[in-house]
Amino acid sequence: MQETHLRPNQHDSLNFPDGFQLSVNSRKYNNSFQDPWGGVLSLVKDNIHMSARSDLSAPDLTVLELEDEDLFIVNAYIHPEQSVSHSWAGYDPWLKYTETMALLQLTGKGVISMGDLNARTANGGGSDMVPRASADGLKPTSTRGTSLIQLCKDHDYEILNGNSSYGPDNSRYTSFQPQGEAVVDYVIANEVARARIKSFAVLHPDSTQSDHAGLVLDLEAKNQTPAPVPAAQNWKPTQRLRASDAPRRAPTPNLPNTTELDRLNWLNSSAPQQPPVTPFKSTSTALV
Repeated sequence: MQETHLRPNQHDSLNFPDGFQLSVNSRKYNNSFQDPWGGVLSLVKDNIHMSARSDLSAPDLTVLELEDEDLFIVNAYIHPEQSVSHSWAGYDPWLKYTETMALLQLTGKGVISMGDLNARTANGGGSDMVPRASADGLKPTSTRGTSLIQLCKDHDYEILNGNSSYGPDNSRYTSFQPQGEAVVDYVIANEVARARIKSFAVLHPDSTQSDHAGLVLDLEAKNQTPAPVPAAQNWKPTQRLRASDAPRRAPTPNLPNTTELDRLNWLNSSAPQQPPVTPFKSTSTALV
């Protein structure tokens, strides 16, 4: 999930389905009360041996290592090219992403990137054997899109959006904004990981949940041990986190207020304990 708009540790006040491990990378506090924007969140089933690589991760970028699977999963959000919001980070998020992808390729393990890269690639960055047929294949590439295509060429990655080898439903638009539709959310994989991919689909958009479509990748497990997962209580992969998910304030206690001291105690007990949670829109990605 990308663009969580969570502040550091704010996820502790939200409800998540049982049976999952949680990994969150949110942006740092800013000097104003504005929304932090950005942020990524990953849920991984408990029966999958996973470690979050903090040495490779950063705000807006999570690297998960599935030890038993010889696989890295990269969950990334990169702000739009025209944005200068990376001043909060103290580094260039796009450069961090490309350097991380290049480094992971050197491990010899499978690498899969899923996320909103805000890059327009038209039909570039795909397989020579099965050319991409993207929904925006006739549109021009952006500067970042050209950089992403070069990353794929230099390090043996392929963009899977629009590749019919992985199913008929992955060429759709992924982003739906007032100014138009675009493909900016990608699944990218190296050769080791591509050999284990069974299918990849872009879901139909649900405007009540997000302004992006979900990406679903079906991957053949190598050493996964099946285990029952508790019911998620109607939680859906594409569901937005809402302010209503945060714990409710305790009801105001019915305390006596006949004296000045009683009234002071009553006022103190009625004070709000934490700032409200801000609703947000998010891109949802799932790996099954």
